[in-house]
Amino acid sequence: AGTVSNVTIVAGTGLTTTGTCNITTTGTCTPAIDTGHMGSPGTYQNLKITQGSSTTLTIAYDEVITGVTLGGTSYRESAGNHTLTVSGTGANGMDTGSVPANGLVCVYAISKGDNSTFAVLGSNAATNACSTIYPGASMPAGYTSSGLIGIWPTSSSNLVVGTQIGHHFRYQGTTAPSIITNGTAATLTSVTTTTAWPANPGNNVIEVDV
Repeated sequence: AGTVSNVTIVAGTGLTTTGTCNITTTGTCTPAIDTGHMGSPGTYQNLKITQGSSTTLTIAYDEVITGVTLGGTSYRESAGNHTLTVSGTGANGMDTGSVPANGLVCVYAISKGDNSTFAVLGSNAATNACSTIYPGASMPAGYTSSGLIGIWPTSSSNLVVGTQIGHHFRYQGTTAPSIITNGTAATLTSVTTTTAWPANPGNNVIEVDV
């Protein structure tokens, strides 16, 4: 057995750093962080979000991608498990303020530039539209990248009971908002759905029992 010393690793496509390291028969060499071209921010595998309580969401996924900008540096978290507590602010809480009384909360995966510190963040959709990258000015200290992974309805300032699996959100029990009452209309009648599901095209599919 022998030792190979001072192997130079040169950054190429998808690598952001260069460095040197020693390789032995029992060691590994990982001086560079793969932070490029991992996928679009907000991309995930096996995402599931459930309401833990009126103020918490339980979030789990096999993998998620966050990004500093679209097409820019990105980071990957594997086997993520987080609890979003909307009664507080900061990492794993709201960006600022509180949830809307009757509206929607954007749910973001967020990360620091070390490729190892990840959390989640809520944002009032009425203040900051649910864009792919968190658009607000209140990212927690040290966090630089984000990706939209969910949009959650609220009712009477509480998170509604429901489950999101992938892009599919399902209201549970009697938590679905009333869009139209007492059934019929003699002519075509417009209804407002802005608090029932997001305007973001393609972000979520809403299922409601009727």
